[in-house]
Amino acid sequence: MRRADAVVVVAEAFRAQIEAYGVDPAGIHTVPNWSHIHDPAGIQTSARRAMGWPEGLTVALHTGKTWV
Repeated sequence: MRRADAVVVVAEAFRAQIEAYGVDPAGIHTVPNWSHIHDPAGIQTSARRAMGWPEGLTVALHTGKTWV
């Protein structure tokens, strides 16, 4: 990981461990998996508007399991 251009973690909680491996903190980026949030309560067009996603844009989301 120290030789990579960038390292991606899915939660800030993983950052400290990656830094402990000697990875430059500036090269660590968080891309949250969002699996801990609730389903949208509104209709699809409202959700798209809230997220800034235009109509017709294909959106692929990971909906994996969060283990606690």
